[in-house]
Amino acid sequence: MLRTVVHFIIFLPFIILLSSCAFNHTPGMVRDLTIPEMNEAFGEKPVDLVTGTECISPVKVMILNKETSSEHYSYKKTDSILVSEVYIVPKIFIERVNTYFADRLKESGIEVDNKSNKEIHVSFVKMSQHGFERKNVRVGLKITIPEINYNKTFTGSEDSFLLSKASAYAIHRAIRQCMEDKKFQNYIKCLNDNPKD
Repeated sequence: MLRTVVHFIIFLPFIILLSSCAFNHTPGMVRDLTIPEMNEAFGEKPVDLVTGTECISPVKVMILNKETSSEHYSYKKTDSILVSEVYIVPKIFIERVNTYFADRLKESGIEVDNKSNKEIHVSFVKMSQHGFERKNVRVGLKITIPEINYNKTFTGSEDSFLLSKASAYAIHRAIRQCMEDKKFQNYIKCLNDNPKD
């Protein structure tokens, strides 16, 4: 009996090591990504995308998920013997980001319509996480508007003691940067040489 216990204790670390695995954090990254959560955290007013518009009819846009990767994107290696790395699935991640993006556009007076000819393409660029107790998350999103050859990467970075909140805050920062970008706003408002329909 004693020999069995000793053997178990000796081989336990090897059993644990062999059972170590990667952890899919895609749901956790966007769990707190809601307008009420972000408004409470940042206290920002909605971006005004209506005042000064030259569009003939109410603005409608279509947001498309142009991320093609369904592979694991590892953004954090760990020292844990239980979890070797933490990853997201970019295509699923961008789908949830687009839901939040659409909610923010609606809040700013823009209708999101899957039949609109104003297309906004969103894809994943990068993500990283640093820190142990207080976590810093950086998220890069690429926004493309084919109609005006607009192609720009926005990177949000935020800290929190909770990884899920730091992630949501970083995504919010990137989306906010996009909505405050002058060329993006001009397109939405049909200003300059941008289409007026």
